[in-house]
Amino acid sequence: AGRLRPWIVHELARGCDLAITTNHDDQEALRQALRPGRQVQTLVPIGSNIAPPQALASYDRDAWRARWGAGPGDLLLCFFGFVNDRKGVDTLLQALQMLVAEPGEAANPRLLMIGGQTGASDPTNVAYLARIQALIDELGLGARVQWTGYTPAEEVSANFWAADLCVLPFRDGVSLLHGTLHAALAHGMAIVTTRPRAALPELVD
Repeated sequence: AGRLRPWIVHELARGCDLAITTNHDDQEALRQALRPGRQVQTLVPIGSNIAPPQALASYDRDAWRARWGAGPGDLLLCFFGFVNDRKGVDTLLQALQMLVAEPGEAANPRLLMIGGQTGASDPTNVAYLARIQALIDELGLGARVQWTGYTPAEEVSANFWAADLCVLPFRDGVSLLHGTLHAALAHGMAIVTTRPRAALPELVD
C-alpha cells in the first residue's frame, strides 16, 4: 500500500482512545503522529504463536538431530519462519559457508530451516526463495541445509530443541515485531541476531 498504509493506520489511531503497538519502532512513529495529550498508547509485544510444551513424550534429542544429519558433537544451526528478503537468509548462508571453510570449534556445521518456505502475502517471496535455493547450490551447501516444511507445533518445538543455536539475521535489525524471535525466546534458545535500529530494553546481550 506504500505511503497510504502509515497514513490510514495513523488516521485510525487518531480517532481512538487507546492505541496498542507491538514494537518500539511503531510506538515511536505513532507517538509522533498522535496529538500530544489526546490519546493513550501502550506497547504489548505480540508473543509467540508456538507455545513450547513442558515436555515431549519420548523425546530423544540425539535421535532428532540425527534425522537432520547432525551428530552429537556437530553444530546444528536453525532458522525459523518464512523466507523473505527482510530476514537476511542469504547472509546466513554466507556465514554457514564461512564456518564450513574455517570450522574452528564448529564441527560439521549444518542449518535447519524450520517451517514453511514462503507465505502467501507477498509474491516477491517466491522469487527470493528461488535466489536462496540458487545460492545454496552456488555455495555448495546442498547437503548441509535441511528444510522441515510446515510441521505441527510439537515438531517445531522438537526442532528448536534439537538445534544448538537459532540465527535470525534480520536485515533491518531485530525487533519485537517478529513472532519468530518470540518463538525462539519462548523455547529458551541461544540466539544470534542483528543489532536493533534503536535500543530494546527487553533484549539483553
